[in-house]
Amino acid sequence: MTVPDGAELSARRSERIAALLGETARLFNSSLDLQTVLFAVAARSTEVLGDGTVVFLIEPGKRDLAPAAIFHRDPKITAHWRATIEQFPIGLGEGITGTVALTGKADVAPVYLDSPDSVPGFAAAFGVKSYLAAPIRSRGRTFGVLGSSITSDDRHFDQTDLELAKLLADQAGLAIENARLFEASQQQSARLRALHEVSLELGVGRPVDEILRSSAEHAASLLKAFRTTLRVLDEATGTLICRMYVEEGVVRDPATWPGPLGLGEGAGGRAAVTGKPVTVQDYMAWDGASLVGRLEGHGSVISVPLRFGDRLLGSMTVVWQKPKQIDSSDAELLTLFANQAAVALEGARLYEAANRRRRQMEIVNALSLDLITVHDVDALLRSATQRAYDLLDCSSITLWWLDSTTQPPVLRPRCMTPHLPEMVELTLRLGEGITGRAALEERVIILNDYSAIDPVNEVGQLLQTRSALAAPVKLRDTVAGVLTVSSDLPRRYTWADGEVLALLANHVAAAVENAQLFAANRRHLQAAEALLAATAALAGAPDTQSALRTIVRAAASATGAQAARIVLVDEEGFVRSTAQYGMGAERWPDVYRLEGMGAEAIRLRQPVAVLDADREPGRLRPWVYEFGIRASLCVPLLLEQKPIGVMFVNFAAPREFADYDVQLLTIFAAQAAFAIERARLQTEASQTAALRELDRLKTEFIAVVSHELRTPLTLIYGFSELLAHTTPPPEQMKRMGEKIYAAASQMNKIVADLLDIGRIESGRLKLSIEPVKLSEVVDRVVRDLASLDNRYQWQVDLQTDVPEIHADPNRLLQVLTNLASNAMRYSPDGGRIKIRVEPAPEGVKISIADEGIGIPPEMLGRVFEKFYRVNTAVMHRSPGTGLGLAIAKGLVEAHGGHICAESAGPGHGSTFCV
Repeated sequence: MTVPDGAELSARRSERIAALLGETARLFNSSLDLQTVLFAVAARSTEVLGDGTVVFLIEPGKRDLAPAAIFHRDPKITAHWRATIEQFPIGLGEGITGTVALTGKADVAPVYLDSPDSVPGFAAAFGVKSYLAAPIRSRGRTFGVLGSSITSDDRHFDQTDLELAKLLADQAGLAIENARLFEASQQQSARLRALHEVSLELGVGRPVDEILRSSAEHAASLLKAFRTTLRVLDEATGTLICRMYVEEGVVRDPATWPGPLGLGEGAGGRAAVTGKPVTVQDYMAWDGASLVGRLEGHGSVISVPLRFGDRLLGSMTVVWQKPKQIDSSDAELLTLFANQAAVALEGARLYEAANRRRRQMEIVNALSLDLITVHDVDALLRSATQRAYDLLDCSSITLWWLDSTTQPPVLRPRCMTPHLPEMVELTLRLGEGITGRAALEERVIILNDYSAIDPVNEVGQLLQTRSALAAPVKLRDTVAGVLTVSSDLPRRYTWADGEVLALLANHVAAAVENAQLFAANRRHLQAAEALLAATAALAGAPDTQSALRTIVRAAASATGAQAARIVLVDEEGFVRSTAQYGMGAERWPDVYRLEGMGAEAIRLRQPVAVLDADREPGRLRPWVYEFGIRASLCVPLLLEQKPIGVMFVNFAAPREFADYDVQLLTIFAAQAAFAIERARLQTEASQTAALRELDRLKTEFIAVVSHELRTPLTLIYGFSELLAHTTPPPEQMKRMGEKIYAAASQMNKIVADLLDIGRIESGRLKLSIEPVKLSEVVDRVVRDLASLDNRYQWQVDLQTDVPEIHADPNRLLQVLTNLASNAMRYSPDGGRIKIRVEPAPEGVKISIADEGIGIPPEMLGRVFEKFYRVNTAVMHRSPGTGLGLAIAKGLVEAHGGHICAESAGPGHGSTFCV
């Protein structure tokens, strides 16, 4: 007889568990009835794990867990548990079960009373000897706990049982969630059918009373309510009169209802006044209960207002005879029926409003056409204000724009119809007047009695405003301006007018965003062209000065500057050499001491900007100010971690600088430093081999950057040309914008890589060190890359005794992402990529192995060089700057670590170790 070894026994046990789980999954999913599923979970878990199981669910808004299913092998004990469990409420965070529900982490107590989280009374009441609990989850959210007990002394739970319980809990989560979704879909289907029936009645022009009766009947039936009451507002008396009520499925005579209901009285009156649903779980304990409700002994009540626009029509109320748990969807459903009743009551007014809206839409559609045919933002804004002026009954309309450069920010007129010169210099504070209120409160404001503002501001006096309407203009969810309509006659602006103005404000926002996107795309295109041209020109520059002049011209073109300048300084801070372009170029002195913002950039070794020389006196030299320069941005030129000069771009008007401006100028400064370094190498190189190596580096740099920039540049150029010369449909325009954005993102990644390698080589890299869990970083790397490309098999081997490390989490993520991306790039489809994390003598070792093309032994020492690729054929199929491994090496060494590459040779894959 052959005795199976441990591995064979483990394999057999794994097969039995797999079969058991498969059978369990089929059992759990054999029904979509929630109670049936819950019982199956409890029963099956008991069969697989212990003597008894309780399924607890987390109910929204409640602290205690709800026992949803109970099962014990002994039916008598099952009955005892069901009768007793309500005496032992379990709150979130209490005991083993509550802690698992709160943390989402499974736990096992082989001996229950030995656990610090044990509850002695619980053990005594239920005879628990050993206990485990596993979270029941769906889509990452814990909504219950599977608690299994052993009530005998013959065995105890162990970690193997806990792992099995976690698998069962995961299967239970899926089954319970499916049952819940099915139950919700059934209920939603019934509600939608009822709403559809009422909608059909509206569509065929049924009498109003029949539609109201149908709404009331359906609401009472679906909500299983005792009564539904529909009251309408009597504007003469200011009270709510019963128009329709259904009680126990029977339509009653509204004349038998005991009198009118005052506004603010009871749930129906309060809903009418507040304009919001009123939900009362226990009506008799509510201090706002009406006399009729108290006399009839109402249990629970929901009331919702009947409104059409800003006009109160009445209220709709459902009543249950006993208190019950009211779900938010109940109020939502009642609101839908109330809305349909309101539509029936206001049918004639809706018809009139539809005709008015048709006229409004004609103008809005014309404005929409302007959006896709006109790229001049000022022309678009003039068109929008003129069309709003034609559409709305007003004497003037003004687009106010938020000026954030002042403290505090103010609103300034940007466009108005008709144009009033005396308004051009006026400003409004946030909260001042109807315009300032619309900006501050971020909502439409209607003011039909302007005299209510005391005192009336200068704008109101100038326009002789009697009534007004204002809507905020939002760019990316932030208020950028306000569109304000004014009338010098008393009139009644309605919320329908407010909706139209809000729609026009949205079109204004879209016009500005489209124009900004078009301008940004054009600017990025110009910048990329300038950068590409400068990169190519460096190859043919006969000397350093010519190269620097090429760079300053390209930098001015790319940033839209009126001038650009490179100055090189000596160790004493005196300017010894310059290259300049644009205004004032011929009048700059040849030798002087560098001071002001240039000296500050060298001292800090970081970019420095002057946004408005008029508001920052002393930041620019007087003679620089005389040249007409009002704003400037400069970055230091670093060579071997040593500042050798500064590069400026100068502007004739104040402006703000975006991160993109700084990044772009930093690249040009790096090009300048590269040109200077090339000149130094050419001067100092005495051997032909050194010159050939320099030329190779230059060629590789130009080839890689040119190739990687040209592809997204071509895409941006093509789509920008289409946007400039054609009028594609809005949906196609959106897709084109997404592709342009993706191409710009690709270019931004190239820029980021170049900046990173520059910071690493210049010693300006800054790290934010903090405790890091490698398991979280590795998990994110695998998750992110697998979501981008699912052709590879990922295997993670994380040793349990790996300590927490101290590192910059973002830079560590960048290192592992670069190494894993490299493994993907050179691996075949379906290849396995293995990430192993294990303790090392002086920290932690991370290795990433692939089954790719491998590395020849003689090339292992070169894989971390910039732009180096092992295999030319693979290189052409795998785009990239060739900086990933070089950046990874620099980041690892900046942390004080070490990185290396290993390979058995071509065809045997590669392993990178950190």
